[in-house]
Order: sequence, then structure tokens, then C-alpha cells
Amino acid sequence: MDNAIRARLVRLLGAVALPVLAFAAVDAHAGNLWLTGHDMDFHCSGGSGCNNFGIAVNFVRQGAPTKTLPILVLDEGGQVVAALNQAATKSHNAVEGPGNAFPSVTIAPSSAAFTTAPIDVSTYSAVIIASDQNCGGCDNTPASIAAINARITVLQAFFSAGGGVMFLAGALDPGYYNSVPVPATAVAVSPPFTIQPAGAALGLTTAEANCCATHNSFNLPAPGSPLQVAETDTTGKAETLFASGSGICGGALCGGGASFDIPTMSEWALIAMSVLLLLVGAVVLRNRSSRRPVA
Repeated sequence: MDNAIRARLVRLLGAVALPVLAFAAVDAHAGNLWLTGHDMDFHCSGGSGCNNFGIAVNFVRQGAPTKTLPILVLDEGGQVVAALNQAATKSHNAVEGPGNAFPSVTIAPSSAAFTTAPIDVSTYSAVIIASDQNCGGCDNTPASIAAINARITVLQAFFSAGGGVMFLAGALDPGYYNSVPVPATAVAVSPPFTIQPAGAALGLTTAEANCCATHNSFNLPAPGSPLQVAETDTTGKAETLFASGSGICGGALCGGGASFDIPTMSEWALIAMSVLLLLVGAVVLRNRSSRRPVA
């Protein structure tokens, strides 16, 4: 291939590559996820364990496209809001500033209003699901959990768009964790709890992890999962799991950075068309080159 043909091929490659690179540079938001067997809402509403609760609440907002938007609280009662208003909880507010209240909107999930309530990243920064009443004294009922699970698709879309989601204690209610963006099943708990390095890096403390009665653990995530183990119980099961900057890909949790790139179907189509045009152009230029008379 002579220099003129090579130069034309390079120009064609550049013309095709630019739109592909433009799509690759799109910053796709991804959400933060928190799963715990601690009924932090119940205990912190009475003043116990609020430092760890504040860390968790602040964490789930950090992946949101607009962190200053309020938190949607799905709670049949007022325990989550009471816990959010504790001074120790508010001390971890990195968005409005330490000591300031976490803005929130509470909707009872069993209410008619919840069935059509918007759950999107233009309205909320995060969603907190109150603990199941099987914990003993907690707010959400079987009807609450059924209503939440009826909106799995909306919740998971919210998460993949960057919204944070916190699931508190489901105890051994088999349906409580059904709306988690990754399969999660509660298992029997065996205290006391040990904070793992990933949890310590967030600021969680062993003293607060062991402050109060706790109601379920989880199986450990599979190797390579974006889920990290914040604390374990005495049998090595996970007591608290979290993921930062994750989304849903092919029905599973994926990602694990501040953001990651997921082309849409139309973008994939354009990328495929660009590659096809590149191949056709290369063939055309090669054929023209081969038909040139030999000097």
C-alpha cells in the first residue's frame, strides 16, 4: 500500500473513531448500595449506633448526579427520620455540611401515593428502606415490602442512574431484599461483629457495630463482585455489604468506580456501524490499490 492510500485510510479511521471515542467519554453515573442486617433506624432513633448510621446515609448519596436532592424514605412510621435527625447522624453529612440535617421525604410504601410516586435521580439522591417489623419494633410490614417489590424495575433504574439505595434489616423476611439490584438473601446472624478493612476505611467502628441487637447476616459475595464486606459475624458471614459506583449489567451488579461507561443500545448501533464503515472503506481502498497498473 503506497503512502497516499495509507494516508487516506488513516483519515478514514480518524473520522470513524471520533464518534466512538466521544461515546466512550460519556460519564455514566452509577449508584452506591448499602446492605446491612442492623436495624439502625430502630436503634438510632433512640440514640444508639448513630455514628455508623450517619456514615451509611452519607455514603449512599455520594454517587448521585445531584447530591443535594432529598432522600426518599420508605417507612410506615417515623424511625428513619428520627434517626436522621440525631446529632451523631448529622455529624457525617458531607453534602449540606456536618451538623446539618439530611433532607428527606417520607412515603409509606403501603400507601396509594407510593404506587405512582416518582423515584428518579431528578427528584431524589437516595432511597432508604426502613427495617422489617420482624426485627421487633421496626416499622415496615409485609404489605410495605410487597409494595416496594412491586416497583423493583423503578428502584433498579434509579440505582443504575446514580441514585443511592440503603436496605436496612430484613431479619428473616424472605421478601425484604428482593428489590436489591443483586441477589441477596438474609441468613441467620451470629454476633458479635468484626469491622473489616473496607468498613474501617469508611469510618465504621466495632463498638457501634456491637451496640445493639441485630437480626440477619448475608452470604459472602462471589469473588470479583463489586460488593465489599464492611463487617462480618462470628461465622464469617457478611453483616454489612456495600458497593460504590455500581450499576446493573445483564441482571447482575457491575462496575465499582466513581462512574463507568455503559453505551445505550443506539450508541452500540452507531459504534457497530462505524466499525462496519471502517472495514468497507479499508476494502475499497485496498481494491483500488490492487487495480493500479504496475509502472
